Amino acid sequence: MNPNQYSSYYNQPYGNHPSNISGSNNKQYSQPSTVPTMTTTTNNAATTTGNDFISTTYESTSLGNQQQTLSNTLLDQIFRGVSEIAIHQRLEPLEYLIGIETNNMYDFQLNNSTMGTAIEYSGSLERAYIGNKRPFDMYVYVNRQHVLTFERPFQFIGGSIRVFDPQGNRLVGVIKKKFDVTHRKFKIEDGAGRKLFTAKATKFLWMKKKYKLVTRTYPKHEIGGISKKFTGLLQTFYTDADKFVTVFPESLTSDEKALLLATVILIDFSYHEKSHSP
Repeated sequence: MNPNQYSSYYNQPYGNHPSNISGSNNKQYSQPSTVPTMTTTTNNAATTTGNDFISTTYESTSLGNQQQTLSNTLLDQIFRGVSEIAIHQRLEPLEYLIGIETNNMYDFQLNNSTMGTAIEYSGSLERAYIGNKRPFDMYVYVNRQHVLTFERPFQFIGGSIRVFDPQGNRLVGVIKKKFDVTHRKFKIEDGAGRKLFTAKATKFLWMKKKYKLVTRTYPKHEIGGISKKFTGLLQTFYTDADKFVTVFPESLTSDEKALLLATVILIDFSYHEKSHSP
C-alpha cells in the first residue's frame, strides 16, 4: 500500500513516507547498510581491500549515529517544556455518513503550541474484518516532518505498539496492554525493556475516563493522567472519533513523552474503536 495516495485524499502533503509500506506488519523497519563485496578480477579491475571495507563500514555506522543524534535532538526540540498533550481523532466523512471504517488520523497539540498529525496506514480488509485488533503502521508528523513511527502488530489477545525513530534504527519503547480483573491497564517500557510507567483506569465506573499514570519504580506514585473528553452525543454515537488529554511532569524525557502519545493511541484502539465494520 502506497501511503502517498492518502495525501491527495486528505488534501494535505505530509512529507516523504518510507518506501516500504505494505499495510501489514511483516516488514523490517531497519534500513540495511551498503556493504561492499570482496571481489577480484583478472582484467585490471580494482580490488576491494580490507581497509576499504572497514572505511566504508565505519562511514555507514557514522551516518547511522548522525541520524540517531538528529532524531534525538528533534524530539528534544518538540517536547521541550511540554507537560500536556491534547489528541483529537479527525472525523472522517465516509465513517460519519455510511459507517465504513477508514484509516484513523489524529491531530495533536502540545502546550508549547506545537501541532502535529499521526496517520494510520492499514489494509481495508483488515479494518473491515479485524477491526480494532488490526495491525497498522502510523507515522507522526510535526511541521510536515516525519518524527516518529508507531508499529502495531496483530495480536488476538492483548495488544501493543512499538515506537521507533523515523529511520526505524532506534526502538524508543513499547506500550503493552495487560490483562487485569479490576482495571484497564497499560505498561510503558523504554527501548531497553525497562518498565517506566503504568496507565490504569477502573473498569467499574464506566463514566470515569481517567487513566492514572503511575511510576513503576518504588515507591510507586501517581505522576499524571490520561482523560477522555466528551465530543458530543451525535458524533460519539455515529463515529468513534475521540478526544484525549494527557498531563505529565515537564521533567520527563522526550522519549517518555513520545511513549505517552503512543499510549493514547493504543487506549483509543483498545477501548474506543469499533471491533469491525458493519
